[in-house]
Amino acid sequence: MSQQASILTLSQQLEGSVLTEGQARLTQLSITGGQGGPGGNGHSQGIGGTGGPGMGPTVNITAQQLNLSTLASEKASQQSRIQAAQIGSHCPPPSRIFQGRKDILDKMQDFFTLNTGIQMIYLLHGLGGAGKTQIALKFIKDSSSCFSDIFFIDTSTIATIDACLKNIAIMKGFGDSPQGGLLWLTSNVKKDWLLVFDNVDDPNINLQDFIPECDHGNIIITSRNPGLCVYAGSDSLVSDMEEKDAVTLLLKSAAQKVTGASEQTATEIVKVRY
Repeated sequence: MSQQASILTLSQQLEGSVLTEGQARLTQLSITGGQGGPGGNGHSQGIGGTGGPGMGPTVNITAQQLNLSTLASEKASQQSRIQAAQIGSHCPPPSRIFQGRKDILDKMQDFFTLNTGIQMIYLLHGLGGAGKTQIALKFIKDSSSCFSDIFFIDTSTIATIDACLKNIAIMKGFGDSPQGGLLWLTSNVKKDWLLVFDNVDDPNINLQDFIPECDHGNIIITSRNPGLCVYAGSDSLVSDMEEKDAVTLLLKSAAQKVTGASEQTATEIVKVRY
């Protein structure tokens, strides 16, 4: 390849590259002279003269050297943080037809506003399908402004717990391990975070291994196991809805207008159900 072609190729590679100071460094590239010229005229005695001057110029170029491995690593790290943030902070909304449970929601509100200077843990326990998770989600929706960060953790298996804690670590720049997530939670004394351990139903999972060991932060646990009250400062048994709330919920879910006739029919259905 000729020198001019080499310079043109290098110029094309550099054109349009916009790098930060930490992503590029200046590098001196040198192109030496070309092939030497033909030999000089011979002397009369038959001895050849010296060679002619080189025909190619010497070119010095100052260019930015791309650190491709650094760029790729930083891009991957940024994507991981974005993905972790989307997962770690994702808290599903409550059902659009959520109804009732005001007594429990008021009790939770009072509990988490006590500001006792210790870690606040609340347990929602009851049979499967009673509405424990929905109550937790409703509370979060109504009180989200009270917390600096909200993390919703699927506690059905150790693997899902570890994955959620790992996402917290990545999102907060504390590495990429479950231990990093716990470290962020325990070290951020000034952060009024809320951690939701949802569906803690497997008796083989020791929840103590995943509760941050600190005197700050807020935790909601949903479980079928009332024995988890040992961790909680307060709790609520989630059982059947009151008849009035159940009637309203039935009419909402059936998309029926509230009339005297529809309420009477719904009440009869609810009484049979309960």
